[in-house]
Amino acid sequence: MSTINNAMLKGNITQPPFFDRVGKSRFPFLRFYLAVDSGDLALVLLKGNVVQPPFFNRFGEEQRAFLKLHLAVDRPCLPTGRPEWVTGQNTDFIRVVAYDDMALFSYPYLRPGSEVLVDGNLRARKRRIKGGGRETVVEVVVKEQIDFLSKVDRKSGDAARERVLAERGAETPSAPPRLPYGGFIRVVAFRDLALFSYPYLRVGSLLFVRGRLQVRKRQLANGRETTVVEVVAQDITFLRNTDEERGNAARERILAARKRGADV
Repeated sequence: MSTINNAMLKGNITQPPFFDRVGKSRFPFLRFYLAVDSGDLALVLLKGNVVQPPFFNRFGEEQRAFLKLHLAVDRPCLPTGRPEWVTGQNTDFIRVVAYDDMALFSYPYLRPGSEVLVDGNLRARKRRIKGGGRETVVEVVVKEQIDFLSKVDRKSGDAARERVLAERGAETPSAPPRLPYGGFIRVVAFRDLALFSYPYLRVGSLLFVRGRLQVRKRQLANGRETTVVEVVAQDITFLRNTDEERGNAARERILAARKRGADV
């Protein structure tokens, strides 16, 4: 199955970027957080398979329809056949949510194994957990539609759709409210993209990032395991408020060292 996992973000860096060299090969690693609001860009396009029974419910006084599912999206591989990143993980399991008619009409079609194409916006939000604490949830909010590609239950889906439309009769559905998206999105970059980008960046830098979503597990200091959702940058465009002088100087220094054959 071909992989589609595209993410595009525009936002401002919220704290000093972190740079290090990791692994036995000491390859460069860069991490920063972008503040993305509903006036910025947080587009995601995914193709994958539903991995467990989708969850459907209604909430609030208006009984809004809500759908949650997890998509298994294969990672691209290097020419060696190994996964693109160092974890050795082959698949990302990405949380996708939909509301209102998108949730109501999509849910009856879906089952574990259904292959779908999702067009949405990335959202990072806080939610309460047991014990009174809070955790960050990063998810894709369906924007336009869920395209059913294969292994969907068309009989059940079509029947449910006809039943809902018949109940509504001539009633014209109201326009769906605009769904909030964005938040503080974690972005990582590796190797030359990290090495050459880091010197330009500072708090407040406005960037356009093109990459893909990655979901992985991380061990905390207290022994607990947490889920990390991040955008792996494939390209970073500097839009405004970057440190051009420091960045250009570092770039020239790196290129000159490479020309001499030095390891940088």
